[in-house]
Amino acid sequence: MTDVSVHLHGPDLSSGILHSLCCGSAERGVVAAASYEARKFGVRSAMPSVTAKRQCPDLISVKPRFEVYKAMSRQIRDIFAEHTPIIEPLSLDEA
Repeated sequence: MTDVSVHLHGPDLSSGILHSLCCGSAERGVVAAASYEARKFGVRSAMPSVTAKRQCPDLISVKPRFEVYKAMSRQIRDIFAEHTPIIEPLSLDEA
């Protein structure tokens, strides 16, 4: 669930500006996900946030909202449970 589209569900960040979702501090973090606009500048998942900012100076990094991802993951697993009792959750965004 660390998809940028899930994370940027809000009027303040849905402007089409270049975004990345970073875990950790601005100096020592990594990009968890990047918008399509940021990807055009070479910003990729697992890239150090410092490198991403260097490649895309207008990049806006946002902090992850793990509680939101956890709630969405629960909703998706509930849907799976309506169809099968065999569910093996692997992480927040995989099952």
